[in-house]
Amino acid sequence: MKRTIAFTLTTWLAAAILLLGGDSPAYVVLSGVVAFGGFDLLRP
Repeated sequence: MKRTIAFTLTTWLAAAILLLGGDSPAYVVLSGVVAFGGFDLLRP
């Protein structure tokens, strides 16, 4: 349950970074790093 909540929060955080960052390549890369970090939380 905690992993699912953490994954959801990191996914929403990555989306928020994309929305706030606009077209900045640095923010696109940062949101990708955050999203992949969230995927890593789902590993057993």
